[in-house]
Amino acid sequence: DIGPTSPMMHVLLGLGLALACLDGATGWRTTAPGRTARVHMCASPPAERRTRIAVVGDVHGQWDEGDGLALCAMRPAVDLCLFVGDFGDEDVSTVEAVARSELPGEFVSVFGNHDAWFSLDQRKRRPKKSARSYDGLTSLEQQRKLLAPANLEYGKRELPDLGLSVVGGRPYSIGGPIWPTMYVDEYGLTSAVESGDRIGRIAMRAEQPSVLFLAHNGPAGLGALPGDICGRDWPHRAGKHAGHTGGDWGDRDLTTAIDMARKAGKHVPLVCFGHLHRRLIGGGLREMVRFDQAAGTLYLNAAEVPRWRGAGVEPLEYDAADAAAEAAEAAEAAKEAVLGGEIVAEAKAGRGEVEAQEGPRSKQRWFAIVEMLESAGKAPVVDTVRGCWLETDGTVAAEEVWYHRASHIEPPRAAPAPTQSRRQAGPPKSGGGREVRYNPLWPGAGR
Repeated sequence: DIGPTSPMMHVLLGLGLALACLDGATGWRTTAPGRTARVHMCASPPAERRTRIAVVGDVHGQWDEGDGLALCAMRPAVDLCLFVGDFGDEDVSTVEAVARSELPGEFVSVFGNHDAWFSLDQRKRRPKKSARSYDGLTSLEQQRKLLAPANLEYGKRELPDLGLSVVGGRPYSIGGPIWPTMYVDEYGLTSAVESGDRIGRIAMRAEQPSVLFLAHNGPAGLGALPGDICGRDWPHRAGKHAGHTGGDWGDRDLTTAIDMARKAGKHVPLVCFGHLHRRLIGGGLREMVRFDQAAGTLYLNAAEVPRWRGAGVEPLEYDAADAAAEAAEAAEAAKEAVLGGEIVAEAKAGRGEVEAQEGPRSKQRWFAIVEMLESAGKAPVVDTVRGCWLETDGTVAAEEVWYHRASHIEPPRAAPAPTQSRRQAGPPKSGGGREVRYNPLWPGAGR
């Protein structure tokens, strides 16, 4: 007889309580739909957590099954894949290839201006493959359908297992002061002010205390020289600056949104974008990383274009600007740069980059790999950023260290010596008389 006051009932209740405590200690949780549950055998969180993020720069048609295989084979494993857009010129086939790919961890994307190449400017002649209908959908609508729900258009993605909320910047951004009528038609937004307010409010409603911004173009306010991270490197066509390069080409609405998130108490450890390619028109390389020490925010431009190299890779037919950059750059052999005490191979070459005179014997694929570190009781920070050329089996064929937190030390702001100006003391930059700050990406820095 098992009554409510019987000894057997007391035994059963005690056993149930013990099982409940054991279940709480193991901490079963599902990481994502369709993925295997992870089991943590201790109730207390780990003292340190590392998150590995793969950022895919402007694709421009250069994506196939091998890109996904390379990311899946990387070790340590990738936790999050971010795409900054520009898959192609409203190229549904490339977007479809990305959507079909097996990718490690979570996957979030935004669209770039080339993904609405003909929709943004009706004067451009639309090729047949972009003009076709996809079961009644336009190429723009089909791209959205393929990448939903991973793609962000004035939206956010919550990643509680990583302790991050990802907020999307303005989709299809051209950058600068241009405001196409598409934003009025598609989103009811008439200005960058309205767009910034919308993105900012989304960021303020993020569930996680740390917010990562993913955009196609970077924010305004990061410099106006051609080689700055969001600087204009092609000449102005009219006005008082006609024929000259330079100017801040960042998005003001993204700057507004980041400020709103910070004022709401959100920590912004990373802002990822692309759009402005690393190779400058007229020669040279763009600054690709900027760190705001006061805010603890790292800005990353991942537009390494082309992102394929090696055997069988066709030259990327992009546009006149890319062709001008190609003609202006002289191919150089691989050089070694000392960065924060660590020697890394730095490939500085033009189109068809070379490896030991012959070039890679297999197709290699470029990714920016970001390592984030979260210590117990502290907000996550970016620890390292590396530009990596990967083989299909996940092997790192070559890499550049773009940022290392341990070695990123601001030099003292001492007055310049009488015999050498401050501008002369640092690596040269084109244009203007602005003070030059130390940046580990300048050629020769740290040597």
